[in-house]
Amino acid sequence: MRIGEIIVDWLNETVLFEMAYQRKKVIEIISNHQQQIAIHLVKCLYYDVPSGMVDHWIAEINAWLGKINSLKLKNGKKLSGDVYYALLFREPLGELSDLEGIVDSIDTFEGMGSYNKVGSIHIVHERCEKILHSLSYDLANGKARNIQHYFEAYP
Repeated sequence: MRIGEIIVDWLNETVLFEMAYQRKKVIEIISNHQQQIAIHLVKCLYYDVPSGMVDHWIAEINAWLGKINSLKLKNGKKLSGDVYYALLFREPLGELSDLEGIVDSIDTFEGMGSYNKVGSIHIVHERCEKILHSLSYDLANGKARNIQHYFEAYP
């Protein structure tokens, strides 16, 4: 590690840069939820499962989104829509291969491999992108809604 990087890291941890540290913490909290949100989103959109299972996954997504929506930076502001979008879509689902990896993982969950998949993986990827894009900018602007709203808006 270069001396410049050490100094930057140290400055980011000082009181002078406390807001940047809080931003880092908010991003860390969202990052801790991004994979589970992605997995549950894919299970809801791509698998033909009983509605009770979907309702359960939707409730979990909404709980995580509620926590994310409540996060604010020290100055009372929220992250930008671009940052939410990067954290919720680009990192876990940005490439089709990312979605394929999630599907492969879901198929290993007990019982999930026996369910039929609905539609094409390409369409599910596009739908995830639209849902998470809209949701990301709504989170940034304090207008986030129940995930079911986004499912209905982007059928």
